[in-house]
Amino acid sequence: MRRSLGEPFQVVDHPGGVVIVAGPTPEFGDRNRRVGTPLYRKLARVLKPVRVTEHGGISESFEGRFDAEEFQNWLGRFDDD
Repeated sequence: MRRSLGEPFQVVDHPGGVVIVAGPTPEFGDRNRRVGTPLYRKLARVLKPVRVTEHGGISESFEGRFDAEEFQNWLGRFDDD
């Protein structure tokens, strides 16, 4: 994963896993102004094969939570397709 991401990403060891830092500052996109988030999109491409598709505490449909379609849309918000 470190090789796939390259610079400016940092993959930092953390108890129980890793933290991925996507560049020196957060990216702020704006669809209306066509300002993209290229680092987040690259990260999404690399992580997509291992990305969670279900999460009982989030994806179940009840007040204050996502329904299944909204959850999938949220997960894929940085996908190119």
